[in-house]
Amino acid sequence: MSATINTAWHLATRPTGLASAANFEWRETALPELADGQVRVRTIWLSIDPTNRIWMNDADSYLPKL
Repeated sequence: MSATINTAWHLATRPTGLASAANFEWRETALPELADGQVRVRTIWLSIDPTNRIWMNDADSYLPKL
């Protein structure tokens, strides 16, 4: 892979009600050089499931808050 930039969606604000595009921000960051024994993978498919919305809440759960 020759990509040197990582692109990712980040949670910008916690939604109240339905989530919208305003709750997310697109970030581009430089990728660090790989050390010996490391690999880099590319995500091709992303699954957005109902539980993802629960994790966006500002509430205690079995997982730490985002």
